[in-house]
Amino acid sequence: MDKKITKQKNQATVVMTFSKDEWESANESAYKKNASKYKVAGFRAGKAPRKMIEQQYGAGIFVEDAIQDLFAANFGDELKLIDYPHLDFEFTKEGGIKLTATCEIEPEVTLGQYTGLEIEKTEVKVGAKDVDAYLTRLQQTRAKQVAADKDHALTKGEIAVIDFKGSVNGNYFDGGTAQNYELEIGSHSFIDNFEDQLVGMKIGEARDVNVTFPKDYHVENLKNARAKFEVKLNNIMIKELPALDDQFAKEVSEFDNMKAFKEDILKKLTEQATKQAEYADEEKLFEKIMDNAKVEIPDKMIHDYAHSMIHDMEHQLAAYGANMEMYAQSMGTTVEKIHEEQHVLAAKQVKMRLVMDAIVEKEHLSDKDRQKQFDKLTIFLKGRNKIC
Repeated sequence: MDKKITKQKNQATVVMTFSKDEWESANESAYKKNASKYKVAGFRAGKAPRKMIEQQYGAGIFVEDAIQDLFAANFGDELKLIDYPHLDFEFTKEGGIKLTATCEIEPEVTLGQYTGLEIEKTEVKVGAKDVDAYLTRLQQTRAKQVAADKDHALTKGEIAVIDFKGSVNGNYFDGGTAQNYELEIGSHSFIDNFEDQLVGMKIGEARDVNVTFPKDYHVENLKNARAKFEVKLNNIMIKELPALDDQFAKEVSEFDNMKAFKEDILKKLTEQATKQAEYADEEKLFEKIMDNAKVEIPDKMIHDYAHSMIHDMEHQLAAYGANMEMYAQSMGTTVEKIHEEQHVLAAKQVKMRLVMDAIVEKEHLSDKDRQKQFDKLTIFLKGRNKIC
């Protein structure tokens, strides 16, 4: 077998020429592998001679399998393919066969400076405000809900227990009705300024709330629709927060007093912030190395990677009973913008991977385990550059 590889940018052509004997051997192997699929009168399955099968089903019945077997056994792994090759063939005058595989391959990377760089170290700042914020979040998880008095007016931060029924142009719509729904005022869980219009209501009061659905709402017939909700306030629940004292510290931690608990929180928050700063510094280093490198990335690589990322997002959202339209609405954006953002991110990540793989190859840092390889690369780059 004679094999020749030619490359031009991210295109490669692999030509493999096989002799008459090699081609005959491939056909014989294809026959033995597939003979049982063909029925010939007077023979048990798999026992019919090759010539009789070819006479009955056509002389080229085993050609496709023979070609695929030759290709798979001889193409090799010298090239980093983006997609499966396009394969052509022609028979030679000598009775052999020539296979021509046209491939789209990963582009060559021209590395810039990736050692001797200086990166400004991320400053770690953790103080009393961070500790207080942590305690406030923890305090919220221990809050108790207490029913308000009947003459209490609903305010932000409180939970309204409501019945509501929504309509568009006088027609009630699916999903627009609920009883005893608990809505935290100010959480922005509902569309438009729905929650703001409930402020000031008292228990037993009814009120009409007029809102407009977003243009990109996930229900087609409600997009940009003006709706009226008939709302009745059944109850108001007020959050009662526990005091941040020694007793609280005992209940939520291993410490007997708030002072010791705060010191422990400060220590742990500092450790977390330090780790995050280290990751941020690594990211800055990698991005600088990436910016110094040059590579022309085929659109297909970016498109395929972005498509994979979007598919993963959709799968994760589906696990929570949501979809991309619902997610876009919750984030105040559109599905189209999310797709655009994913393509931008994909372009960056594909380039990062190509550049880092090029360094791995040049510095002989490869490892079958991708995580171990990344760890080796990270240690190498941090050791050859300054983060100060």
